[in-house]
Amino acid sequence: MSAVRAQNKRLLYSPHDATVKSVQNRSQDFDRPRPPPDNLHTVSTLLSWILTMTPFLGLQADETPAAAEAFAIRTVLVSVSDANGIPLQGLGEEDFQVEENGVGRDIVEVEAGAWQEIVLLVDTSAGFREGIPSLRKGVEGFAAELREPQSVLLADFGGSLHHLAGPTSDPDVLVRAAARIAARIEGAFLMDAMAEVCSGVAATRQADAEPPALVIVTGLMPDGSSTPLEEVHRLAIESGVLIHVILYDPPDQTSRFEQRAQMENFLATLAQQSGGRLTRILAAASLPDVLAELGAELMQPRYRVSFLTEIEPPTTVENLSVQLTREGARVTRTRLMRLERVVSSSGTEEVTQ
Repeated sequence: MSAVRAQNKRLLYSPHDATVKSVQNRSQDFDRPRPPPDNLHTVSTLLSWILTMTPFLGLQADETPAAAEAFAIRTVLVSVSDANGIPLQGLGEEDFQVEENGVGRDIVEVEAGAWQEIVLLVDTSAGFREGIPSLRKGVEGFAAELREPQSVLLADFGGSLHHLAGPTSDPDVLVRAAARIAARIEGAFLMDAMAEVCSGVAATRQADAEPPALVIVTGLMPDGSSTPLEEVHRLAIESGVLIHVILYDPPDQTSRFEQRAQMENFLATLAQQSGGRLTRILAAASLPDVLAELGAELMQPRYRVSFLTEIEPPTTVENLSVQLTREGARVTRTRLMRLERVVSSSGTEEVTQ
């Protein structure tokens, strides 16, 4: 396990939310003689003098909360392509429109070039034996989409977690590793492998880095892991990994036993909560196309689009819309970062996670 964790040291993340309160200035009423009501000029002059001289007279202003004047700056990661699916470069603030619950949000910054680390976990257990040839081709197709500075770590969980290659930005390294993939005589240990990867990510996280993507290819045979599902769920949420699951689910094995149905439901729910998805395939021959398509999606360069919004309620992807002003351009993927900045009208700024 330690070898994989060492190889995985570049995977970064920020895990938890915090609450931030801001305090703003307010004015205090002072007792003073009531001027004649018919002398408006005198009233105006007196008020102007009081407001001007208050600091010099040593009068102290009271303070009251003004929560409406504190705002959050949140960041969404988006992949952008033209009508032909080609990634678009050189976009700026004027090219994006952000709405939250139908309300337009002010964009404060757009940064290009956000890349994502990827961990590819593949099933080499005895029960996945017939899918191994297609798995090799699938990893080759996945590697074909790889480009610097992005990197992929390849490992299998047919037994204990076994490091195969990476992290690497060289497609040829992954292709050579794919040729060595072989079925093992042991069962699957998926939960142990996920716990190992997620704990490694959390231990090496960095606040301003995009969490890595965890891609799992499995036949979902009975799992021999000792790590409870609840622990895997906790580690996955804390690490912030984006989870995609490709489930080889031949018709004769679909939900044939209770454990399989429970595991499938767990993985589907966890993938959805992370911002990813579970994709079911009925034939192993479909695996190369599905892996290549997912690789193309994950390895597109991203834009970090930061926008101004309220502190509460927290932004959710479901209520967020990111559109482009360029004709034919489209957003192909959206993910909300957990890191946020809180700013107030007094100019103070705090970072929360």
